[in-house]
Amino acid sequence: METARQHVVPLTSIRIFAAVLVVVFHYGRGVWPFADGALHRISASAGSSVAFFFFLSGYILAYAYQGFAWRQAGALRDYYVARLARIYPLYLLALLAAIAVGWGNVYWDRLSALNAAVDFPIHAGLLQAWLPDRVFRWNVPGWSLSVEASFYLLFPLVAAPVLALRRGAALAAFAGLYLVSQAGWAIARSWIWVDWFYRSHAVHHLLMYHPVIYWPVFALGMLAFRIVRDEIVHPRLSPAGMGILSALALAAIVFCAYAAGDRMNYSIHVGLMAPVYGALLFSLGDARNGVARLLSARWLHYLGEASYGVYILQLPVYGVWRLAGVVPSESAAGFYLYLASLLAVSALLFRWFEIPMRRWMRRALSGRPQ
Repeated sequence: METARQHVVPLTSIRIFAAVLVVVFHYGRGVWPFADGALHRISASAGSSVAFFFFLSGYILAYAYQGFAWRQAGALRDYYVARLARIYPLYLLALLAAIAVGWGNVYWDRLSALNAAVDFPIHAGLLQAWLPDRVFRWNVPGWSLSVEASFYLLFPLVAAPVLALRRGAALAAFAGLYLVSQAGWAIARSWIWVDWFYRSHAVHHLLMYHPVIYWPVFALGMLAFRIVRDEIVHPRLSPAGMGILSALALAAIVFCAYAAGDRMNYSIHVGLMAPVYGALLFSLGDARNGVARLLSARWLHYLGEASYGVYILQLPVYGVWRLAGVVPSESAAGFYLYLASLLAVSALLFRWFEIPMRRWMRRALSGRPQ
């Protein structure tokens, strides 16, 4: 049990860095030190951290459910209850908060009221990413939870076959899926819809936010775990080797973000760095790794647990600051006050809202007598 925990803790901790990078991408690119120079170029690609979350989701789910008895009575229900309890309470709270802070910015007439009546069940039902004309309503970051929900639905169908693959077959499947998916999305973005990607909201939102675009990223995360599963138990690299691999993977991620430019920006958002993500997660899973030990600090692990709140609450907390007369994206002081408040709110809600709601939902929906 302790070995399993040591493997997962650094992978949880690193999520807070990915979440903060998404916040910087949305609201911090115009403030110090991201306003110009190398950090500006890197922050312009920081939205690709969402693809890292998708890859990590596939990797962690494969790790957590290896050997799971899917055919056992109630197993599928327990799985879906656990997934729903993990994401939905805070998702719904963030959605309602985003509606509340944005209420005064809407000109309410019959048409806007009708749109709201249509939009709310779509977003509350985690369906918005399937509908390109609806994805950018209310709490915009929620689109990725709509994608995540599709992963949760698919996972029980593919988990056992993927995890049963021989290592060589998993490696071949990883390489084939990676090459085919990246080539397909690059062709769609650069050759087929090159003139429409920025001119048509429907085409842009289809290629950037539709769940099917990210199914390969999730599957690659699962396959990556299968490839390295045996190495996790009996690593052949030394602790120093694992540390070097972590450093090289992080350096590769930074370099790709810096070098992406307009030509490669779309690709890194839809999983171009999947092999590097796999190397990073594998190396951080070794408790002997010095980088993994740093990421295993208790306070950092707690922030990693609260990172979901940092991601999903970024827009409503930003809206609260705007209602207070501060526009965080217009000054460094405003942005870092906003970021500090976002971290604090997320940390508090994780302890006092997310954990209790998860427990309550699991009890209420378990189908077992209390």
